[in-house]
Amino acid sequence: ANKILKESKKGKLPVVSQQMRLVALMSRADLQKNADYPNATKDERKQLMVAAAIGTRPADRDRVRALVAAGVNAIVVDSSQGDS
Repeated sequence: ANKILKESKKGKLPVVSQQMRLVALMSRADLQKNADYPNATKDERKQLMVAAAIGTRPADRDRVRALVAAGVNAIVVDSSQGDS
């Protein structure tokens, strides 16, 4: 995909699966960011890893479930209120 995007005059390149489903959209800016930030933390699919912070309140449990369902890579528990 990188080679095709570099050689074409297109700004964006759709990446599709064998079932012809769109799985990614690469842009020239993506290539530049990869060159500028080679040490960015990425997963095995070369996607940026994502973390989220939550509190210790009971309502945050629902947020954890939603974050996990969305594919978050790490969750940080912030107990700064001091009452947990």
